[in-house]
Amino acid sequence: MRLWLAALFMLGFVAPAAANAGMREFYGDYKGYGFAEDTTGPFINTERDFELSIVPLEPDGFEISWTTVKRKGDSPNSLEASLSRSTARFRPSGEPGVYHAPDNGAPLEGGMLTWARLHDDILTVYRMVVEQSGVPELHVYRRMHTSKGLELYFTAVRDGKMTRTVRGRYRRQ
Repeated sequence: MRLWLAALFMLGFVAPAAANAGMREFYGDYKGYGFAEDTTGPFINTERDFELSIVPLEPDGFEISWTTVKRKGDSPNSLEASLSRSTARFRPSGEPGVYHAPDNGAPLEGGMLTWARLHDDILTVYRMVVEQSGVPELHVYRRMHTSKGLELYFTAVRDGKMTRTVRGRYRRQ
């Protein structure tokens, strides 16, 4: 019985440590590019440039910051662009590989709900907002660790309909 309790006690320490070891593989600065398919804008396919930084936070959390340059204008090859920046901080949720954002807002009150999940070599960040009319929008950022950096697969779903996808690659700097 004591051996079983000792093993159970040790699993409580080993599982979160394994998840954190996997997070260490993602830490660093990255630059990359990608292509978006948008069903709601004037152009179906546009280019994107990315910058990304993932840094550890004590204890056992992390911060992820990303910048996206989105092409726009009268043609898909336009030099006119818009810039968007986002930052999210995460702390362990108590469940291995699952992280919550301590500054989450209430989605039905205009706030954003953000969480992350690390599974195998994929770090997924989820961000959800709800319009006053009750229409939800969910953004899912899947970043897969590769030997050269990260691969990105982003989806935006509004009211149950896919509105945008982005595929891209990052190189570690």
